[in-house]
Amino acid sequence: MRALFPFAFASILALALVPAAAGCDGDTTENPTGSGGSGASGGAGGAGGAGTGGSGGEGGGTTQGPLDPEAALRAAVLVGSCLPDDGINRWLEQFYTGRGGDEIDTLFREKLGCLEAKTNGCEGVTECLGVTVDLTGPCATSCDGNVYEACDDSLHFQHDCGAIGKTCSLEAGGCVTEPVGATCDYSTYVASCVDGTPRACLGVEASGPACASLGLTCGDTSFGDVGCIGNGPACDALTGSTVSVNFDEGIACDGENLRTCVNGFEHNLDCATLGQGFTCQTASFGAFCGLDAACEPGTGASLGCDGDSVMVCNGGRMDRIDCKLLGFTGCDTQLGLCVPSVYTSQP
Repeated sequence: MRALFPFAFASILALALVPAAAGCDGDTTENPTGSGGSGASGGAGGAGGAGTGGSGGEGGGTTQGPLDPEAALRAAVLVGSCLPDDGINRWLEQFYTGRGGDEIDTLFREKLGCLEAKTNGCEGVTECLGVTVDLTGPCATSCDGNVYEACDDSLHFQHDCGAIGKTCSLEAGGCVTEPVGATCDYSTYVASCVDGTPRACLGVEASGPACASLGLTCGDTSFGDVGCIGNGPACDALTGSTVSVNFDEGIACDGENLRTCVNGFEHNLDCATLGQGFTCQTASFGAFCGLDAACEPGTGASLGCDGDSVMVCNGGRMDRIDCKLLGFTGCDTQLGLCVPSVYTSQP
């Protein structure tokens, strides 16, 4: 299976240190819990995340329904502040739109309830995800018992695979679900569809989602590989994956549904399946599923700080949450994150 944390080390530090975006125009009313806006729940769970199968197994799993925007916001602030990767806004957008066989998507959705309940800052992230980050690198990538270790210069990551019921695998590059697939060579491996599920090489043989559970079809993508694809006409996809799906490439609204590009083919997506109260939104930067069109989801680390509160683009709605409510001491205006984090807690 795919590693739970496929660290793109070259980009982690740069992304984490991007100054907070100036933000988007819109409502900036204090919203310490991230709640508000349209709160109607609903939407079919059919576009929920399908879990990953083991080696040679089916890619199905438990289908999960639309996310609670308040819970997703709290979880994203914790993860985005404590794990130096894409920042709060990008983590939040991935929570909403990421689906399928990528275990990192499945893991965060499974642990959302744990994360959103934490009030002890980065300790809560470790308790829920088994991940710790410090600045003691460089190091050699290794499995120390059942703990995966990797570094990017000074950034040192440790992932306790056992704490989340996984196994450390050097071949797969992280924590994996057993049984671990056979090792494979990406340069010679031929990806294929097996019973409607894409199968690919990620260091070890891995299965993606059961495409039909997402309203998609397993077939040839526009990237010359196989994966879950939309059932509509061809479209220009910016990104693609064999083992996961992202519903973040909007084309246009069709009522409350979003015409989105999935691995090179259009898919008509019911926005209510992504987030509670989500409908299709149109703004100058494009179409997307969300709560409002006051800011662009997934852009920048966050929208900056307002005193001890961090401002976040939550499904296109400008929300803010007091970092102290989550167990932090405040908000760092340069990083646009709640602190202390890996960069502020070190001497």
